[in-house]
Amino acid sequence: MSARKRVFALLALSIPAAACAVWLLRAPLARAGCRFFPKTAAVAHAQIGRKRADQGNIDEAFRHLTRALALDADCRGALLGLSEAFLTARQPQRSVQYLSKILAKDPKDAQARFGLGVALDALDLPEDALAQYAQVLALKPRNPEARYNYGLDLLRLDRPEQALEHLRLAAQLQPIPQVFNNLGAAFAATGDLRSAQECFLRALSMDPGNIEAKENLRRLPRKSS
Repeated sequence: MSARKRVFALLALSIPAAACAVWLLRAPLARAGCRFFPKTAAVAHAQIGRKRADQGNIDEAFRHLTRALALDADCRGALLGLSEAFLTARQPQRSVQYLSKILAKDPKDAQARFGLGVALDALDLPEDALAQYAQVLALKPRNPEARYNYGLDLLRLDRPEQALEHLRLAAQLQPIPQVFNNLGAAFAATGDLRSAQECFLRALSMDPGNIEAKENLRRLPRKSS
């Protein structure tokens, strides 16, 4: 091996995935070098794919994410990225497929577990989604998204009293209009109209253009005089 090739080999060993991702986009020589390190190249392709998905370029995202899996069938970033891309493409069953593969390897992966709950909600399986969010909360009790989705599914299942407990906590952890709007819906379902009104008004104070909160407030029964 020439001195130049030895230097290249040593440099390639230390290329982090983020740097490799840049090289994959710009340098044919680097792409050839990354073939000798498939796991690093897979992570790099996964990073590019997820970035392209965030930018709305789904076709390019799929291209990089599937390439990542071809290089490393267990690449977590690629499996997560594909699950997110298929969810965006309204194919939640495919999303479940990739998330289940992550969880088969690591059942305590909270991010994948949460994603599975979201996919099951998209499949209109709230009871199954609840079980996933419960496991996320067992691992991360202060996860605001899991707490909110748990409460929302309880509300969908016509269990507003239980939903209130979780939506209250979600509002403390993440005080945003969407959470207050659904907290108001839970109060309304239990007959606490004053608290419901307060929540809808709170949502509107944070987002005056919130159509759902306006409509919920309009539909709220008025007390008879």
